[in-house]
Amino acid sequence: MKIPQDMIPGTIHETKKYGKLEVLSYDKCNQIKVRFFNTGYERFSDSTSIRHGDLKDPFMPIVKGVGFYGEGKYKARENNKMTDAYAAWSNMLQRCYCKDFHIRQPTYIDAEACPEWHNFQVFAEWFYSNYPTDGKRYELDKDIKLDGNKIYSPDLCVFVSRAENMEKSNCKKFSFKSPDGERFDIYNLNKFCRERGLHSGCMGRVHMGKATNHKGWTKV
Repeated sequence: MKIPQDMIPGTIHETKKYGKLEVLSYDKCNQIKVRFFNTGYERFSDSTSIRHGDLKDPFMPIVKGVGFYGEGKYKARENNKMTDAYAAWSNMLQRCYCKDFHIRQPTYIDAEACPEWHNFQVFAEWFYSNYPTDGKRYELDKDIKLDGNKIYSPDLCVFVSRAENMEKSNCKKFSFKSPDGERFDIYNLNKFCRERGLHSGCMGRVHMGKATNHKGWTKV
């Protein structure tokens, strides 16, 4: 069997969006094993796709610089429409990692998604296992379980109705800096103070600018 010159193992090819890849082995023109340089992901393909640079690397973080599609059964689109899981995933990553979004919504500046949820397939598995099946629409929320939480993760996220989410968003928010310099965005001041041995009235005075600090806590 004569192997084409550009398909000899060790040959390097450039893809359109996923960087360089290397030919690892050649069995026949539609059974060529390659490895992507950026992630180390290996797959089989055909010579035409390799030459045209059409191969995709499902582990390349191309969504907001961190998210990748992964390998699995869950799809980003069905019938030319974005799936609910993919819409929730991409919106989550936008809230965490999009600087333009942070200009409009600065409370998300420190938000992040847990590493396993960078993989769409892992997120989608959790999404479809936990999304309510009553036919109503729900939104992903990260801080109802833990007030002030900044990390989207399977342990802390829940689905809430739009009305519940709007009600929470309309609640009065307090932002304080701890004696250690850490910022806290708070919706339930009484609960927050009770858990930390603070006086809610004194913290309220700090919030209104009538006191400079309470036990080292200051207004942001």
